[in-house]
Amino acid sequence: MSSPIPVQLKEFYVFNPDFGNDHDDEMGKVMYYFPHATDENTQLKRIGLCQGIIQFTEMFNCDIPCEALHTMKSRYIFHNPEGSYYFVMVLSIPSVEKTSPEGIEITEYQNDQVQDNVFQSLLAKMYEKFVLLNGRLVNIEKIDLKRRLEKFIDLALNKLEPNHCGIAEIFRGLQFFPLGREPFLRVHCAINHLLMTFPSVKHLLLMQSDKLIWTGLAQKHIQIFYDYVRNDLLSSHFLSGADKQSTFGIIYKRDSHIHLNLSDDVEDEAISLFHLVIYKAEASYFVMLLDSEEEETLRIEAFLNVNFITLAKELTKEGVLPEPSPIKYVYFNNLNFAEKMSPGCLANMESYKLLADLKQDISRMTENGEIILKMISDVWIVAKVSNKREFYAIFNQKGSICEIDEEIRKLSDVHLTNIFFQD
Repeated sequence: MSSPIPVQLKEFYVFNPDFGNDHDDEMGKVMYYFPHATDENTQLKRIGLCQGIIQFTEMFNCDIPCEALHTMKSRYIFHNPEGSYYFVMVLSIPSVEKTSPEGIEITEYQNDQVQDNVFQSLLAKMYEKFVLLNGRLVNIEKIDLKRRLEKFIDLALNKLEPNHCGIAEIFRGLQFFPLGREPFLRVHCAINHLLMTFPSVKHLLLMQSDKLIWTGLAQKHIQIFYDYVRNDLLSSHFLSGADKQSTFGIIYKRDSHIHLNLSDDVEDEAISLFHLVIYKAEASYFVMLLDSEEEETLRIEAFLNVNFITLAKELTKEGVLPEPSPIKYVYFNNLNFAEKMSPGCLANMESYKLLADLKQDISRMTENGEIILKMISDVWIVAKVSNKREFYAIFNQKGSICEIDEEIRKLSDVHLTNIFFQD
């Protein structure tokens, strides 16, 4: 048996069937297409196939859009975020070459290795991040939209690692920095002082390294904005160790606007525009959204230099975490998007990917539920849901169900104290 061929991104396109109805301009419907070198006839055929699939499924239920198409060798993931715009991701199915008892070489495709819910969440996140940086698709002129989509999606696909995608992509949780009552009150006072002194600061995040301490953003915005700051703007900062240096000051300014829809109506197109400024002191980051210009930014920097550096040094000493657990686990709170994931969860990809399947099973339960399974490799996997909190654990050890249950209780007492209740 040969080594398995992993899942790969085959194609990615964005199209709008309302455009390109003129026979002389059929390519007008194509907003983005990857691979870029694909000839126009092939692009139109592939997108025409997707249009046909979407229209066919609408015959059965026009209220629920087509989300995925399974074939033996490919998986099509669809996302229709607004109007007639469609995002389509096409993935190859992992395969392995085997020899049959008759000595015939056969290819076995492993369809269960590509999980729809994971990649549907990825597409949704990609769209939301595009809107955060550029605004809604329907509000952008067509030529400009093509240019912006190419720039944005090319960068996103360059970072995409489909073989490492799993339950974390579904949750898109917030990593919180643990603080005691006193330091948290000092943080709260510092934030209030800043907001009262500078009304131009409309929203902000306070982060310690890559973890969130405080935010004033509404829940519908915080997940995508935190992900953008953590994984796009500051990830290289953390990896390089720059967050450990004793430097301070403004390290990032985005001249173009951040787009937020502050209306409770998701269809409301009234978008508020903000300038993005990031201030750093020690390992702390103030991520601010302002409606002011450069002069106000300089005043804010001077204010934080005087009023925040001492607190930033104190925060560096806070948040001591317990020793890492030998048991790999993922915790998610659906109420506040809090997520905890033990290091090394991706070490066993077979087990980690299975968590996304268990997530689908858990979602069918009402208030409380539990699933425990044992893999052929003697790995135990546990999924629990309680009061809108979900917990998943991977045990690379032998034992009975009772022993595994006892290990879960021990792990919860150490790593999930006061945030996950089993009984």
